[in-house]
Amino acid sequence: MTEEKYLIGNKEFCLRNDLNFNELDRVNEFTESWKAVDKKTISSKLNYTNAEVVDIVKMLLMPIDGSDKNDFDWKQLTPDQCVLILADFAKKKAIENVIMTKSSEIYRNAMQQQSNVMKN
Repeated sequence: MTEEKYLIGNKEFCLRNDLNFNELDRVNEFTESWKAVDKKTISSKLNYTNAEVVDIVKMLLMPIDGSDKNDFDWKQLTPDQCVLILADFAKKKAIENVIMTKSSEIYRNAMQQQSNVMKN
């Protein structure tokens, strides 16, 4: 899976892979009210301010050049970019969950087979 890059102003960003538990909790609180309407649309019971959305998106991103993202002018971030970044993050997490579920299933099956062999 290739890493998506986002050009905001004149700086490239990508999704972070190192969110800590507090950050993950904040993202989960932000997204837990989302419901799929159809294959291309989600809705939320909550309304978010622009500042709240930018704060979450800012947390999800890191500059590709390694610079400090706090020195960046986040007013250059557009609503369309926010939607794209949040959708890409949700997609990435969904894929990770599928991989983890499948890996757990394979592991359980292998352990069960090993247990059956040991009994015989």
